[in-house]
Amino acid sequence: MSNCTRKICIQRIPYTDNQATVRELIRKERRVELCCEGIRYHDVRRWKLGEELLNGYDYGMNFGGTEYSDDASNSNAFFVRSKCLLRAFQKKQYWMPIHQSEVDKDPTLIQAPFWNTNE
Repeated sequence: MSNCTRKICIQRIPYTDNQATVRELIRKERRVELCCEGIRYHDVRRWKLGEELLNGYDYGMNFGGTEYSDDASNSNAFFVRSKCLLRAFQKKQYWMPIHQSEVDKDPTLIQAPFWNTNE
């Protein structure tokens, strides 16, 4: 097994009995191994890290750029990292809301956390 891991550059995971360290190792492994499979967003929500990792700017290229350049001082350079969208993840986004018509049908049913307009 060690020959196989050396050939494909997989990092060996050291033994630890620290729960926080093991969780961090698992999260890093899932981020690398499941890259581009559409799973990361759901992992972040399940781990309740959305407010930490999903708030802030999304970045992309300078779509208004017309020159094939990465010179940050050139406003017409296309390959310059630019802010595209400001994302705001709220605590209530960990849960899906229950449709109001369903809540109205059953008086014992309560709305998902933080989705009640009275809160």
